[in-house]
Amino acid sequence: MTYNNFDVVEVNETNIIDTRDDMLFELCETGSVFILGHQVTMSDLLEDINQEDKDDVFAMLVSSNDNADAKDHAKEKLMELFTFMYDDAVIEEHYIDSMTDI
Repeated sequence: MTYNNFDVVEVNETNIIDTRDDMLFELCETGSVFILGHQVTMSDLLEDINQEDKDDVFAMLVSSNDNADAKDHAKEKLMELFTFMYDDAVIEEHYIDSMTDI
């Protein structure tokens, strides 16, 4: 019988959402996060965003000292991109890896 890590870790939608939120928080706070053992930087994430959205995010982050809504909007844009690039299957695999010793 084959044994794999998917057999020992229960994954639900809340785990995936919380893991994605934690990963984006780390990415925003430190500038990078490890996903399945690979370092992803903020630059990597922003590389695939269209120029208009990129300008929008930067403008919101620069003005965020004066406006909390602008910072929240920038994070929402980053979350959209992060979710597009790292779908539920990737986040689930990352979660399982993080909960087991491989």
